[in-house]
Amino acid sequence: MGPWLQVRSLRIPVILLAAVLSLLWLTPPPLWAAGAGSNITAVHSKSLPYDQWYQTDRAHMAVLLKKYKGNSRALTKHLVKEWYEISAELGKALGECYREPVRQYLVYDAPTSSKIHVLSLARYYREKVLSDLLAGTYPTRQYPDLWSNNPAGIPSSVSNGFSPASRPPDFGVKDVAAVVNDFDLPPAALRGLSFFILPFNLTGYAATSHTRYLPGVEESIYLSASINKESPPLAVTIAHELGHYIHYQYNGSYEQDPVKWGSFMNLIGEDEFRGSSAPFRDNTEEQFAEYFRMVYGSAAGRSMRFRTSAPNPLYRPDLFDGFKRIVDGLVSQSLPSYYDVNNMWISGVDDRGQQFSLPVGVRSELINTIVTTSPQLRFSSSVILNPEDPFNPLVTCFRFDPKAVLVDYSTPKVKQDYINCSIKLPKPGIYTLFVGETDGSRNILNSMSFKIIYTGNI
Repeated sequence: MGPWLQVRSLRIPVILLAAVLSLLWLTPPPLWAAGAGSNITAVHSKSLPYDQWYQTDRAHMAVLLKKYKGNSRALTKHLVKEWYEISAELGKALGECYREPVRQYLVYDAPTSSKIHVLSLARYYREKVLSDLLAGTYPTRQYPDLWSNNPAGIPSSVSNGFSPASRPPDFGVKDVAAVVNDFDLPPAALRGLSFFILPFNLTGYAATSHTRYLPGVEESIYLSASINKESPPLAVTIAHELGHYIHYQYNGSYEQDPVKWGSFMNLIGEDEFRGSSAPFRDNTEEQFAEYFRMVYGSAAGRSMRFRTSAPNPLYRPDLFDGFKRIVDGLVSQSLPSYYDVNNMWISGVDDRGQQFSLPVGVRSELINTIVTTSPQLRFSSSVILNPEDPFNPLVTCFRFDPKAVLVDYSTPKVKQDYINCSIKLPKPGIYTLFVGETDGSRNILNSMSFKIIYTGNI
């Protein structure tokens, strides 16, 4: 029912809105400075850098599981309290980004990305332990590894995951924004796209980009701290990954829209779409990304050799102009109506009886699970409407026990580009909230899913 995840990466060969905020952004503190703002304060007694906080929390959880063995209720209560502390700090960190005032894309610096990564891992681990406890099983699972590709945290698309950087990134938010703003694209084309500057390496990669092929812009680009002396310039990396973003958002997958992909394939003389099993040089999506780099990139963006088996558009004016017509046509189209996936919230009452409201999202580093001690929750979201595309929101909640049991169903109305609806949970357990749209039937289309762990009154 839910959408699936597609990943494409740039492989390395051997070789805020106000003027005052803009001025502050132009003179940021040193990227690697370990100021108080880059430390994590949740749960533990003192503020710590991300790597120290991770080690402290990992050891802390091992002690907790031993201490409360045989007392699941007390452990549940303790973990719920910590989950709210961690999620509150994670929600705050997710808002600590540069939002480009015209194009409305987001850029996270390395310290903030590191906080998001480890807080997401800590949140995820507590959710898995709480799920075990609700199932009547005392948890023995391991804390997620900092450098592995996990279901939570910053995603890695390679089996080797992440690795420590030998030096901090030599670029920052200002550098990323300068490269992105150099592209001749309509301002709305990049709205909602997120860039993360990582404090560690995507092992062997300069960057990776992710999508779930939703109508809303939930795509993200993760920029590795450093690779080696042969790493491509930042302009090359960003131009290539933006090419992936364009086909993710405007073409979709080949299965979703073979006609749009056919236009590009016909241009380069290919009659077969070659997917992830094909070598980089023959992969159709990589060819599209390289064409974008060569046609839309700056001189710096085109400085690295063209690396696919398709003909180089720089030496073929017909291909250069043909690709530009394709992309200009794509980005000039209005996107379909959908949720503003960067402005979705779930609210309720926490373990202390206080109101909470947390940002939720579909990517692995975002808050995609809610822990609650109360049966009442509320989902809300702004909506980006296209007047030519009717939008009929649908929100459903299921419990899988083991068969799917519908426990709540809502078709909220859009009012002033905003929707909200209540969610009522019948008893403690684990639930899945599906958020999407309907075609008039009870089917849910273009759905996103969020997990809800309802512990009951503890």
